[in-house]
Amino acid sequence: DIIPLKHLTATHPTPTPDTQNATNASACPIGRPNQGDKAGTDSHRDREWAPLSTLESHLIMPTTITGVLPIIHTPFTADDQLDVDSLHRELEWALTRNINGYCTGMVSELLRLSQEERNQLHREIGSVDRGDKVFIAGVGAESTSQATAYAERATEYGCDALMVIPPVTAKTSLPDLRDYFTSVANSVDVPVIIQDASSYVGQEIPMQLNVELLDTFGPEKIMFKPEAAPLGPKLSELRDATNGRARAFEGSGGISI
Repeated sequence: DIIPLKHLTATHPTPTPDTQNATNASACPIGRPNQGDKAGTDSHRDREWAPLSTLESHLIMPTTITGVLPIIHTPFTADDQLDVDSLHRELEWALTRNINGYCTGMVSELLRLSQEERNQLHREIGSVDRGDKVFIAGVGAESTSQATAYAERATEYGCDALMVIPPVTAKTSLPDLRDYFTSVANSVDVPVIIQDASSYVGQEIPMQLNVELLDTFGPEKIMFKPEAAPLGPKLSELRDATNGRARAFEGSGGISI
C-alpha cells in the first residue's frame, strides 16, 4: 500500500481564532528571515534541555508508522536563530489535527541548517509530549559519518524513525551508497525510511539497492519514500521489484496514487 506522507490537498480544517493566533504569534514568518527584518525573540537561549530519561518518561511509544505525517516547517527569528517558541507552538497546534505524527525533511530546510542547528531542531521536537504520535527525523548528509552521527543523536532525542536521503552534492557510486544506507541502518534500532528525492534534488537510488536493503534488514526496519521521476511508474517499479513487501510513504508522489 502507498501511504501519504504529506497533505496533498487543502483538507485542513478552517483555523479557529485560537489556533490562528497561535500560528501568527511568531515574531517573524517561518523560514530564514531577510536581513532587513526586525529582531525576533531569542528566549530559547536560556532553555534547559531535559535528559533523555526525562523525555522518555512522558512519551508513549507508538506501535506503528503509518497515516498522515506532515513535514515540520522550521521557524527562525529575525537574527537567524531557531525560533524555539514558535516551533513549539507549531508542534502543539499540529498535534490537535488529525495526523499520525510528523517529520523533518527537505521542507524543514535541513540542507540549510548547520550541524548544531539540526541537532537542536531534533532535540526540541523530541522534547514535546506527542502521546502516540510518531516523530521521524531527517538525517541525510554528505558523508556516511555525518549521517550516522545525525541518526544517533536524533534517536537519543527520542525520534521513532529516521528518513535518509543520499548525498546531494556529488554522484555516489553504488558500493558507497550501499555502505551509506547500511551504516545508518546499523547505527540505530529504529526504522529507516529511504528517501529518493531525485525528482527535485540529488541522484536516483538504484532499484537494485532498494531491494538489497529490504532483503538485508526486512520491511519492519527499511521503508521507502520514492520520489524519483516519473513518479507513478517508479512507485509501481518499487512495488513489483519487492513483490509488494516495500512499505512506501509518499509526498509529491501522492498525486499518482
